[in-house]
Amino acid sequence: MSVADMRQRRNMLLLQMLSEIFLIIATLPLWTNTSDFPAIPLFAVFVDVPSLIDRLLTVSLLLCCAVTIAVVARDFEEANSCAADKLWRRLRLWLGIATLLGSLLVVLNQHRLQPWHWLFLLLNVQCLTLRFDDQKFSRRLTLASIYIFAAVSRFGPDIDARMSSEVLATLLNMAGLSTVARNEAIMFTGCVGMTLSELLAGILLLVPRFRRAGVALIMTAHVTLLVALGPWGLDHNHAVLIWNVFFLLAIPVAFLDPRGSASILDSTAEVMHGTKSRFAACMNFGVIAFPLAGLLGFADNWPSWQLYSPRPDVIRLYVSERIATQLPERLRSHIGQPLPLQTWCSVRLDRWSLEETGSPIYPEDRFQLGLAAALLPDDAAENDVRIIVDTADNFAWWRRSSMQITSLADLREHCESFYLNTRVRPE
Repeated sequence: MSVADMRQRRNMLLLQMLSEIFLIIATLPLWTNTSDFPAIPLFAVFVDVPSLIDRLLTVSLLLCCAVTIAVVARDFEEANSCAADKLWRRLRLWLGIATLLGSLLVVLNQHRLQPWHWLFLLLNVQCLTLRFDDQKFSRRLTLASIYIFAAVSRFGPDIDARMSSEVLATLLNMAGLSTVARNEAIMFTGCVGMTLSELLAGILLLVPRFRRAGVALIMTAHVTLLVALGPWGLDHNHAVLIWNVFFLLAIPVAFLDPRGSASILDSTAEVMHGTKSRFAACMNFGVIAFPLAGLLGFADNWPSWQLYSPRPDVIRLYVSERIATQLPERLRSHIGQPLPLQTWCSVRLDRWSLEETGSPIYPEDRFQLGLAAALLPDDAAENDVRIIVDTADNFAWWRRSSMQITSLADLREHCESFYLNTRVRPE
């Protein structure tokens, strides 16, 4: 292994571990169960696990990441090729433990399946199971697929909905072009341009001849996002900013090869060759197939890289004024007042998640409906609850349909229809 290869491996590993530490610290209540926001395990068998286990796992994961950083920073730089291979075998122990701990934490609370943590687990598995050349290709394919599938998931008539239009409007207002931000046609065109640019950048990252252009385009996009999402713009939570900083640093490290890059066809042929490489080919197939399954509604949205997208289901929870005062005290500040001549109060579970855990709410319908079922009092009557579930069609995600749930009994029955768990942990 060349010195350049060793440095690339070292730098990516340091970025993986550092970003995981900073992101866990930024969202610490999510990992330690120290907030009032409920935790929902992936499987019902883990519902009664005490929160002490979460805290022990979180501390252990942080220690594993810190030890890995210390070993890599101290020994990788001076190690020759043979010594680096021996060092890498020792590091696999810490990587394996960190991957196991991170997976267990997700099993205990699916809210922790944040995109950045999912990426951490994926990159760790690639480090543990693949040879360096195969690992490099898989890492590049994984990172490029994030941009490609995130962009594809936003295409549709509502491409200017949600975060895309907020980011564009913020940038225009900061540039003193607030009148332009109020023009619907310009905003729609701008959102289309932003999405096409992201899609193009992801494709360019996989084409050696244009890879540097793709890296430059991606870095420009993340700098722009940091400006729009930072304290001088939309003032998003720290985790979102750290996530963007990670990509700003990781993309050039992963894709700018000082020795020059082979063509993607040559890299693919190398991945397909040999016993271990056949395993790499299966992993690369999964890197593409899983997001495709998510795009078609058969896998969760965030692990499928449906980011800043209107694709995920939207759950709107409304309660009557009578039971609004029976909801948890710390949630009440996120309960809106009813409109004139109406009695329905909107409950913003997404804002409650940001306040309590420092992280966006997990967008799956089973998770949010499970939250609603746990929060609503048992004496809620049929005219006390109204839930609107706005769902994307499986094969045409730009088309949406709505259904209403109007009683607690119907809500609990609907929750029972999911394959994965919807029950909260009592603590």
